[in-house]
Parts: sequence; structure tokens; C-alpha cells
Amino acid sequence: MPPTPEIEGYSDLVEVARGGFSVVYRAVQDRHDRVVAVKVLQVGTLDSSSRARFERECRAMGRLSWHPNVVVLHASGIAGDGSPYLVMEFLDAGSLGDRLASGPLDWREAVAAGVQVAGALDAAHAAGALHRDVKPANLMIGPYGDVRLGDFGIASLEGSARTTGSHTSFTLDHVSPEVLRGQAPDPRSDVYGLAST
Repeated sequence: MPPTPEIEGYSDLVEVARGGFSVVYRAVQDRHDRVVAVKVLQVGTLDSSSRARFERECRAMGRLSWHPNVVVLHASGIAGDGSPYLVMEFLDAGSLGDRLASGPLDWREAVAAGVQVAGALDAAHAAGALHRDVKPANLMIGPYGDVRLGDFGIASLEGSARTTGSHTSFTLDHVSPEVLRGQAPDPRSDVYGLAST
């Protein structure tokens, strides 16, 4: 297990979640004295191409932070050990994936969640951004029970750690047929991921 990173301006990092290629910490943003989520990607040091992609994906996520159903990105950067990180709003109600572990949603909840995420995807696609990995684990529950889409483009960064070329990582249960056939993802791929969720 890698040690807790030191990221200037953030203190009291406590691990709250771990995935195959990232660790999420609850932390305090010292300057604003607020609790935030710091997601550190475990992809090693980024080469110049991957670093440029990381910066593009962060800008895309930042441009979408106005949408009420997109997780707010506060900051991003590269930690002292070379790991890229994202600083986002801290949502402690878990993900839709966590919620589904206790059973299916009532149809009214499912429709409401679907409409909220569809609105977030519509805004993203209008801005020229793709999510690339829409799935229950990337749909966070907000403080009022709303659903917020997080991790824009992160699948392509995680994929760069283990693939080459134009391939990205994805979640098999939610990947569109065209991506399985080796085609590049497009807005239809995100819609498919939402529908499969």
C-alpha cells in the first residue's frame, strides 16, 4: 500500500475509498478550512502526453462544475511523488453503486436519478466532453439525495497506466458495443453507460 501522499495546502488526509487505480482521501483544504475529497491516481509518473490529457480532462471537469449534477472540481495538480490528483467536493453519502448494493431503486428514484445524470451528460456533450465510464460507482449521492456524475475522463488516464494507443479502460458491464469493437468512445457510449446503469 502506498504511503499517504503529501499535497501542499491539504492536511488530515484519511483514506475513504480505494479502487484499482486510485485512492480517495477525506482531507482539509487548509486555505478555505473546508473538507474536500482528494483523489490520487495511482498511475505512476505521467509522460508528457498523459499529463496533457490529465490537464485537458481537469479543464473539462472544471468547466462543468456549474451543473448541479456534476461533482464540483476545486483543484488539481501533481503531488510531490509525481502522482496526479483531483480535489473535489466531499460527498459522504456514497455512490449509487453503494446504494444499489442494498437492493434495487424504486422506479421513481431510478427515473429521477436517470434524468439528473442525463442532464449532466447533455451539458458535458454540449461542451465537447465525454465521460467514458458512466456506471453506478461514478454516480455520487449528494447531500439532498440528488445524483452527481464524477470522474470525467479518468478512465482514459487510468487506462494509460496499462494500455497503449487509443484504448481506454472501461467497466465491462457498462461499455457500449462500439467501444467493445475497438471504436473510440463518443456521446452514444456515455448514453449506453447510463442506460445500462
